[in-house]
Amino acid sequence: MENNIEGMNITILLPVYNDEAFIERTILSIMGQTYKNFICIIGFNGTKDLSKEIVNRLVENDDRFKIFDYGSESGKSKTLNKMLAEVKTERLCLIDGDDIWVSDKLEKQIKFSPYYDVIGTLASYIDESDNIFHNLKLSEGNDEICSSLLKGNNQIVNSSCMVNTGDVLSVGGWNSDEGLEDFDLWVKLYKKSKTFYNIQEYLVNHRIHPGSNFNSKKLSVSVYDILYLNGIK
Repeated sequence: MENNIEGMNITILLPVYNDEAFIERTILSIMGQTYKNFICIIGFNGTKDLSKEIVNRLVENDDRFKIFDYGSESGKSKTLNKMLAEVKTERLCLIDGDDIWVSDKLEKQIKFSPYYDVIGTLASYIDESDNIFHNLKLSEGNDEICSSLLKGNNQIVNSSCMVNTGDVLSVGGWNSDEGLEDFDLWVKLYKKSKTFYNIQEYLVNHRIHPGSNFNSKKLSVSVYDILYLNGIK
């Protein structure tokens, strides 16, 4: 593990698909982090709205932000894997284009990086106007998180995670089949005996709205399918 925590770089992966209504709030929450030593890779994947224009305006004078346009490429997992190939840092984080981070999210997570492989936080659900309507309680320690995972209960919120880049690469990144790609990744890392932890603070605001993944059409696979496909019965 990196010993000089304060000097450690982090790469943030931000896939963008038709997020014009919320992307400015997401970008500003990244810019407002008290921990400043990061790179943010933004990947456009077939977006058809004004997201590109909004992002370019916001980050044009901040060289920590790197933009990749994958043209008509669609699919979050495929986009994340392309972005993963650009990561040069030991640790990476994810955020969706409609979610918001609390300002000290990265600063608090980085302190746990010598001790755990995957670090999440508690998350609040917000509506289209940023109003919190539910606080999601999640397990804290590795044993509890893994036990829940094996029962089909995801305990690491995608937009909250901080994870070792090498670990993600070692399992081939995200599954190309759309849906539940985060749960699939955690299961694969569990099988490699990686350790999990959730900071018991609400450091992520996860947006729920009609166009969000949370409300997307029915998925072709379930969490139990993923457990079975990974050899866990």
